[in-house]
Amino acid sequence: MAEMSRVGSNISLLGKLTVDTVSGLYHQAPTLGKGDFKMNLAGVEEMDSAGLALLVHWQQQALKQDSRLHLVDAPEQISTMIRISNLEALLEQG
Repeated sequence: MAEMSRVGSNISLLGKLTVDTVSGLYHQAPTLGKGDFKMNLAGVEEMDSAGLALLVHWQQQALKQDSRLHLVDAPEQISTMIRISNLEALLEQG
């Protein structure tokens, strides 16, 4: 199971972001408005390529709204997936 919560400009993802769980979150791309937002990934227990695709989709939706998602507290597994997928420029961490 995967969950998303938002308080102001802070968005948190919890649980497993896998092929079995992301379909429920895919269309819940946060409506952000303009600005920079932090997406905390500390609560993500597991992520596969479907979870990575979800993050890319949400970032693309944010950019269409003149927003930007900054990934924070990403577990090493997620940081490695972003790096080896050559998505560091799109999925900015920090």
